[in-house]
Amino acid sequence: MRLTLCAFVAGCWLVQQLPALPPASIAVTAGLAALVVVLALPPLAGRPGPSSIGFHVRLLATVLAALIVGAAWSVWRAERRLAERLAAQFEGVTLSLTGVVSGLPTGNGEGLRFAFTVDGDRPAGLPPLLSLGWQQAPPDLLPGTRLAVTARLKRPHGLANPHGFDYEYWLLQRGIGATGYVLAARAAAPVALRPAWRIARWRAQIRSRMLAAMPAEAPLAGVLVALAIGDQSGIAAEQWRWFTRTGIGHLVSISGLHITMISGLAGALARALWRRSFGVGRWLRRPLPLRCPAQRAAALVAVAMALGYGLLSGMEVPAQRTVAMVSVAALA
Repeated sequence: MRLTLCAFVAGCWLVQQLPALPPASIAVTAGLAALVVVLALPPLAGRPGPSSIGFHVRLLATVLAALIVGAAWSVWRAERRLAERLAAQFEGVTLSLTGVVSGLPTGNGEGLRFAFTVDGDRPAGLPPLLSLGWQQAPPDLLPGTRLAVTARLKRPHGLANPHGFDYEYWLLQRGIGATGYVLAARAAAPVALRPAWRIARWRAQIRSRMLAAMPAEAPLAGVLVALAIGDQSGIAAEQWRWFTRTGIGHLVSISGLHITMISGLAGALARALWRRSFGVGRWLRRPLPLRCPAQRAAALVAVAMALGYGLLSGMEVPAQRTVAMVSVAALA
């Protein structure tokens, strides 16, 4: 199994090294053919032992199939993501759109910028997810707000400086097919909020309460917000230079260290309280440790805390990886 998973990841990696994507139809066909071959091999090889030729043939075929399937899956996903980019005929054109603020709005010195999910009937070539800037945006704009906007869009562009921040890749990773700015906007009829929008609204409300509780001139307000909900937009450029020079920039970003520490503390506290039945064991028919072992209860609390803090931080890749590993450790 481990060898097969490594081969699948290697197939995905190989696609990233290509100068251009191969046709998705060829990649998907090759992946399906590899699966068919692997499924047909066991009957042909019978039930060989680990030292037989048939066993090694089947193992080699499985690894090669995993490599091909990984490459095919990566090509298919890339083709789908690239197909969601803005068509050339919509670039620079004034468009009337209706949609929902689906991401945490961040200030950029010239208003707010936020992710905007287009709803309703979209013409072909218009991406479902946009990144919009709005100079006259209200400061209390919340995720989940439905707006009817007049906007101008452009295809994602970024600098290609070696070892620098690749803005175009960052947009591609998040599924944003176009950027633009709002010319005019008005409130539209609200819709039922998706779970992701509810979480984004929750994060925005926590940020507003934290900023309201601190003085306006508090120099570390942006750092505290970043450590609480993962929003780094409030950290000043001078502070980033300090963090970079001192080598502690990674500590400002919510990562595995923060999530593991919080989940570990929560698990340890839950274990201590569970072993004592929260101090009410004398009034219970059966103490809590006899109903469920303290280790299991602590593991459940640790996973729940890791998941909750990961969602609060925006569930970026480091948070996803940490939540997965905490879950694996709890199951073990």
